Amino acid sequence: MNAQEYLNRGNDLFNQNNYDGAIAEFTEALKIDPNFTVAKNNLSIAYYSRGLACYQNGDSEKAIEDIEKAAELNPEDDTYYGALGFIYDQIKDHTKENIEGIIVNFTKFINLNSSPKGYKYYSGHSSRASGYYKESKIYLQAGDFEKYIEFTKCAISDLEIAIEYEPNPANDNEIKQFELANKRLESMKSELESRKKVYEYSKTVKDTFNNL
Repeated sequence: MNAQEYLNRGNDLFNQNNYDGAIAEFTEALKIDPNFTVAKNNLSIAYYSRGLACYQNGDSEKAIEDIEKAAELNPEDDTYYGALGFIYDQIKDHTKENIEGIIVNFTKFINLNSSPKGYKYYSGHSSRASGYYKESKIYLQAGDFEKYIEFTKCAISDLEIAIEYEPNPANDNEIKQFELANKRLESMKSELESRKKVYEYSKTVKDTFNNL
């Protein structure tokens, strides 16, 4: 068979939600013609679709693997980075690797939407703030207060950018996201100031004790 025939078979399988089969057929098309743009694009969509299905079935690890393949095939599609950032953000195990997944992918999402700056650009900053804030907590638990301050400030900076966006009055989702970003910003600022006071007080007590 030629590349077009493999593409047609892949399209038929994709329309039946047979993502495994579609991926196999699109891959064969690209083996014959590595420059077959349509097959490459469809393969990225098939990986993305299978990744979403894996996520919905509770397999975040496989979902990330598939959507990362989709992003490799089509690195200019912000959809993939937004999905990866979201999945990493939903993982309950807040390891540094998972948190970096949030920050790295939403940074790519932001960069792809930096011109013109619309809703996606500002929502990307709001989402990335979650990664910075979670990383600040890791440092706080480890007793590294300076790093905690650094990453909390990064989160605050992202949220300050996010609230620059003027939501569409007719779009309830945009309005809710804007309001949520404002609340998170005020909460983070308040928490940072409170922890700074506690930290400074504990340092003073420690210094006084050491000087006795």
